[in-house]
Amino acid sequence: MPITPPRRNPAPFLRGPIPLAWLKAAQNAGGSALVVGLLLWYLQGMKKYPDDLVVTRARAKETFGISKERLYWGLNNLESAGLIRSSRGVGRAIRVTIINPQTETESQQPTSYSNILTAELSTY
Repeated sequence: MPITPPRRNPAPFLRGPIPLAWLKAAQNAGGSALVVGLLLWYLQGMKKYPDDLVVTRARAKETFGISKERLYWGLNNLESAGLIRSSRGVGRAIRVTIINPQTETESQQPTSYSNILTAELSTY
């Protein structure tokens, strides 16, 4: 009878695919948008139904060491770039939806993201 090794808790990881054009647009958004974007993709990969993410300051600090100010600046920059939609209530966690080309139609995508995606596809 073969001996099976004990199960280990795997180290945290990003679940993909994450569109490269999305990451480039987050980098171009400036500030802490890229690191906040990576946090959002990490949280999305952990959920079974990842349509609506709930982002708390404690989770951002615990997972990526992101301060409250950096979290808010990054979310504002990502939203301005058209990469996410968010809703915030007073005293409540932030609800975020990542705008992903796999879930959005071409007409719903923001112009900034569409331009980057078109530029990426035209190089092939």
